[in-house]
Amino acid sequence: TPAERQQIKRQRQLLYDVIQLLANSGLRVDEMRSVTWRCVDWHNGDIVLERAGKRRSSRRLVLMPAALRALLRLAQRRRRWQREHSEPECLYAEERVIAMPDGRFVRQLDTGFDSLLKACGFRYKETTDKHALTSLRHTYATRALTRKGPNKISTHVLALQMGTSERMIRAHYGHDSIEDYRLELRGR
Repeated sequence: TPAERQQIKRQRQLLYDVIQLLANSGLRVDEMRSVTWRCVDWHNGDIVLERAGKRRSSRRLVLMPAALRALLRLAQRRRRWQREHSEPECLYAEERVIAMPDGRFVRQLDTGFDSLLKACGFRYKETTDKHALTSLRHTYATRALTRKGPNKISTHVLALQMGTSERMIRAHYGHDSIEDYRLELRGR
């Protein structure tokens, strides 16, 4: 039915924005689920976490443009739904960002992510090889560490952004070698 197709479309749009947000921010999945509109600093393009994640720590995340665009789309869909249902167009401070356009919080994103991977042709011999939403945090870290030139992020700054230690960054994402720094070591 058209209503079912519209619901599937809304779910896919939300999943796309979740993927963009995770792959372009360094957020943990549980942190992402806790983000409310109050946490979004539109002026600076940041998310301010308060007592979030494993360590229940507070930190500011500087978002890459793709993550910021995802937040903008989420906000636009929410406001559009409010307008279409004659509600005040307002992003309520305590309302969760990761929600359907009607404001309903989405608890289970993993199933949608699994279905998307399957539809894209991903097949796994072992369940331990399977991608999960947390894989997107790893994607963010690896991309940050493998950038070249002036846009390369130091391990220290990446650890601050991701809310972890430099030791954990090196242990899990240190895929570079001395050859990757040949020009820098030569002073170029």
